[in-house]
Amino acid sequence: MNADHILKRLQRARCAPLGLAAIALLLQLSAAPLAAQKPLKVIDIDCADGDSINRAVNKNYPELIINISGICTEDVVVRRDRVTLRGTDPAVDGIQAATIDDPYGTALFIRGGRHVVVENLLLTGGKHAGLTIEDVRRSVILRNLRIEGNKEVGLQASNSLVTGFDLSITGNGIAGVGLSETAYLRCDDCTIADNPAADRGFGVLAAAGALATLFRGSISAEFPLSFRFNSAATLYGTTLSGYVAIHATGNANIMARDATIDGSILADEHSLVELRNSQQIFNPVRGGNIVTGRSQLTVTTGSTLIGETAFEEFSNGIFTQGATLETLACSAESSVLCSADVGMSGSSDCSCS
Repeated sequence: MNADHILKRLQRARCAPLGLAAIALLLQLSAAPLAAQKPLKVIDIDCADGDSINRAVNKNYPELIINISGICTEDVVVRRDRVTLRGTDPAVDGIQAATIDDPYGTALFIRGGRHVVVENLLLTGGKHAGLTIEDVRRSVILRNLRIEGNKEVGLQASNSLVTGFDLSITGNGIAGVGLSETAYLRCDDCTIADNPAADRGFGVLAAAGALATLFRGSISAEFPLSFRFNSAATLYGTTLSGYVAIHATGNANIMARDATIDGSILADEHSLVELRNSQQIFNPVRGGNIVTGRSQLTVTTGSTLIGETAFEEFSNGIFTQGATLETLACSAESSVLCSADVGMSGSSDCSCS
C-alpha cells in the first residue's frame, strides 16, 4: 500500500470517528519516510595496519564515509555513488599509487559515481595521474587535497563535473590539470605549480570542449593556461605566471577578470581572449603578445598590456574603457579598434604600425 492510497483512504474517513483502523493508517503513513531513509556506514581505515580502502569502498551500504589514517599504497577505484574519502591532514593521510608500471595507473580513479567527496588527502605516485575522473555527471567535490609527484598529470578529468576548493597540485610531470571531452572544472583558491616537463610544462591543459572556472588562486608553469579545440576558461582574480601565460588555440575562449598576468599572450586559430581589469606585469616573449589566425583580443575596463602586441592573419583587437598598452603592430589584413580613453605608454596613439 503506497502513501497516496493511504492518504485517499484517510480523506474519505476524515469525518468519521478516529477508530483503530484510522490510527493504524496514520502510523503506517508516518513510518513511510523512515522506511525510505538510507543507512550511513562509517569505516575507519588505518593504513599502517594494512587496511584496504578498496575493500571499504566495495562494502554493500548505500552511503559510505571512509576515514583514512596514514598513507595507503593501493590503486583505489570508485565506481559507485555516495562515497566520501576523508583524511585529517594531507601531509600525513593519503593514497600512494601501487602499480607504478601501469601507464594508466592512478592513485585514485573515480568513474561514473555520483555524490563522491574527497577531502584532506595526498594523492601521489601515479604512473599517469594522481586523480582520474571519468563520466561523472554529478559533480565530484574535492577539498584540501595535495596532488603531487605523479608522472604525467596531477588531476585528469573527462566527461565529468568537478568542483575543487583549496587544492595544491604541484610537481607533476607534464600538467597540473588535464581536461578533455566536455569536462567542467570549478576551482576556488587552488594552487597549480611546478610541472617540470623537459620541453614544456602546463598548468591547466584543456581540449575537446572542456570548460574551467577559476576563482583566485595561482597557476605557474611554462604554459599556465593552455586551452585548445573549442575549450573555454573564465578566471576571476587568478595569478598566471609563465612564459606564455595565456594560450588559446583552435576556437578556444579565455576571459580573465581581475587577473595578474606574468607572461605573454598567444591567441591563434579563431580564438578569443578577453581581459577585464587585468594587469600584464611581464612579457618575456621576443615577439610580445601575438594574435593570429583570425583571432581576437579584447582589452577593457582598465586592463594593461606591456611590450608589443601584434595582430596577424586577419585578426583584430578591441581596446576600450581605459585600457593601457605600449605598442601595436598589425599586418595589412588585420585591424584594431580603440576608444578615445585608451592610454598608450610606448607610442603616441592607438594605431597599428
